[in-house]
Amino acid sequence: MTGLILVPGAFGQDVPVDLVLRCLGREGFEVLRAALRNTSVFRWVEDEYGNHQLGARQPLEAVTIVNSRFGRQESFEYVKLLLRNIRTGTNWQAFNPETDFAVRLLRAVGPESEVRSPSSDELLDLAGTLADMNANSGQGQNPWLAFTEGHFRREALLRHRDAINWEGATEVETNIPLWVTQYELATAALSRAEMGFSQSSDRKLARSMSRVHTEFAALYGLAQDIYFRLSKSRLHLKMTGAFIGTLNRGFAEAIRHCKQAALYDSENPYSQDVRFRVTTTQLESTNSNTPEVKVELISDLCDILDHSCWRHQLEQFNRRKLELADLLNDDSVREDALEQLATMGSTAGEYMLAWRRMHYPDRTWRPESEIQEALLRIASIEDRADLKLIRLYTQGWWQVFGKIDPYECERATVRITHEQWQHFTHWLRRRLSHTEEESLLAKFLYAWGLFQLRQYRESEEEFRILDRSTMGGRHRVIRLCLWSDDDGTPVICSGTIRRVSEESDKGWVYVPTLRRELIFRPSDFKGQTIHPNQPLQDFHIAFNFRGPIADPVRLSRHTPSSGGRHERD
Repeated sequence: MTGLILVPGAFGQDVPVDLVLRCLGREGFEVLRAALRNTSVFRWVEDEYGNHQLGARQPLEAVTIVNSRFGRQESFEYVKLLLRNIRTGTNWQAFNPETDFAVRLLRAVGPESEVRSPSSDELLDLAGTLADMNANSGQGQNPWLAFTEGHFRREALLRHRDAINWEGATEVETNIPLWVTQYELATAALSRAEMGFSQSSDRKLARSMSRVHTEFAALYGLAQDIYFRLSKSRLHLKMTGAFIGTLNRGFAEAIRHCKQAALYDSENPYSQDVRFRVTTTQLESTNSNTPEVKVELISDLCDILDHSCWRHQLEQFNRRKLELADLLNDDSVREDALEQLATMGSTAGEYMLAWRRMHYPDRTWRPESEIQEALLRIASIEDRADLKLIRLYTQGWWQVFGKIDPYECERATVRITHEQWQHFTHWLRRRLSHTEEESLLAKFLYAWGLFQLRQYRESEEEFRILDRSTMGGRHRVIRLCLWSDDDGTPVICSGTIRRVSEESDKGWVYVPTLRRELIFRPSDFKGQTIHPNQPLQDFHIAFNFRGPIADPVRLSRHTPSSGGRHERD
C-alpha cells in the first residue's frame, strides 16, 4: 500500500483510487480504509474532472520514506505493478485518468526524468511492460503507449551503444542480437503508434504524428551511427546481410522521416535537429564521399538551418550554427571548387555559391548588394533550380525587399510594388509546388501576396489551407501585417455590416472594394453602431495566419494624417 502511493508520490504524481484498489486485490478496501485512518502521510484529492486520487502529503516526505524503506529495484517493481494494472479504455482519444497517470508516471521515470536516470535494462523492462499492456488490454492498441514503448527501446539502444567497448570483438558481437531484437521491436511499436494516430481525423493529432516520425528518424539515425562504428571497427564479425542492409539504409530513412515530421508539424524543431545530426554523421563518418557529395551534404545543412522552427530552440540553433561554421572551412566548399561543380551542372554547387554570397559563415546576412548578386545568379538558372535553391531565393528576396519578420512584427506594411509582388509570388508558387515544402511562413507570404495582387478568391483559399495547418500561436492572434499600396501606406476601408454573432465576438462586413465579406470583432469598433445593415467605417485589412480581418485604424501606428490612403474601387 505504501509503495503504491508513495513511489509515484516521490515523483509528484497522484494515483487514481481505482488503480490502487485493483493492485491491492480483494482486501483493497479494508487496507485502504485502515491506511487512511491510521497514517497521516497520504492525502485524498479530487482532480478537475471529479476523479478521486491518492497522493503523498508532501513530495519531499515521500522521497524520504521511499529512499529509507525501498531500494531502487523495489521502487521500480511498484512502478511496473501500477502500469500492469492500468485499464486504458476502449477510446484512447477520450480522457482516461489511468492512462493520463501512466503517461505522467512514465515521463517522470523515463529517459527525460529530472530526478532519476534509468539504465538501459530498466528502460527495456518498462518497454516490455508497455508492450504487455497493449497486447493484453483487450481494448485495442493505445498509440500513446506504443509510441512510448518505441521511444524507450531507442533510448535503451543509445545507452548500450555508449557503454560498450567498440574495440572488443566479443563484446560487440555479443550485443548484435540485442540490437537487432530491440531495433525490430522499436520499429514495430512506432509503426503501431503511427497506424493508431493516422486512423483519427482529429487534426490536433498532427503533432503526435510529427513526434512519431521524429522518433522514427532518431531510431534510423542510431542505426546509421552503429553502421559507421561497425565499419570503422575493422572487426571480423558474423552479421547477416539483412542486418547490414538495414543499418546502411539508416541515413536515407532518417531523412525521409524527418521530412514527414516537418510536413505534419513545421513548427517542430526536433525533426530538423535530428536531420542536422544524421546529415553531419553522414558527412563525417565516411572517407569515400566525393567532393560533389560533400557539397550536397553541406548545402543540406545550410538549408536545414534556414527553417523558421529553430526560433523555438535558439540555444540548440546556435550550437548547430557553430558546427556549420567549422564545416564551411572544408576544401570542398572553396569558391573555385564550387565554381567547378556549378560549371558541371551541380545545383548543390550553385546553392553553396549563392548561399556564401548571401551569408557570412555565422549565417548573418551580407549587404543587400551582395544578396542581389546571388539572387541574379539563381534567377539565371531558374529552369533547373531545385527546392533548396528556390527556398534560398525567396528568403534572400524577402530580406532585400520585404525587410520584416512576420513572426515578430505587428501591423507592419512593406514597400513592394505590384510588379515585385508578381515576381515574388511566382517564386513562392514554385516553392510551394514541392510536396515536401512545409513552411508556414512561405504559405502566409504567398496568401498575403495574392491579396496584394487583388486575387482575393485565390488568397482566401490559400489562407483557408494555412488556417487548417496551424493550431495555435501568436501568429494566429496578432494582426501581423496590413494591406497597403506600393509605397507601404495602409489602405483605409469602409463597408456594410452583414451580420453579427450573438454568441461570440464576431461579425461580417461587406467591403465593396473586395466584393466580399470580411470578419471583424465588434469589440474592436467601440463608438460605432454594430448592427446588420449599418456602416462600418475607418478600418484597415490586417492579416495573420487565420486570414484577413477588419482592423480599426485607431489601433494602428499608421493614421490618415501620416499617409493612410482610402480605398479606391
